[in-house]
Amino acid sequence: MRQCAHFFNRNSGHLFLGVKDDGEIIGVDKRLISQLKKDFITSISNQLKITPTFYLTIQEIELDDKTILYVLVPESSQVHKCNGRIFDRNEDGD
Repeated sequence: MRQCAHFFNRNSGHLFLGVKDDGEIIGVDKRLISQLKKDFITSISNQLKITPTFYLTIQEIELDDKTILYVLVPESSQVHKCNGRIFDRNEDGD
């Protein structure tokens, strides 16, 4: 959730579940997708985690017979906090 706060407070960003930092697609266990999506939505909607709340959509994408989950996190006009703290992304630093 901290990553979402960074993106909300700066210039937006993309979250990919099932993709390594080097770009290798490893996929998400298909048996866990429904629970992962539910847990993500529950967390992002929890005012104790992210304030103010912001609705995000998770897309399932099939690549090379593997499923990844993708979330576009837009820049927000409001300042968002995660666990009561403001996070800001500046280049590769937090």
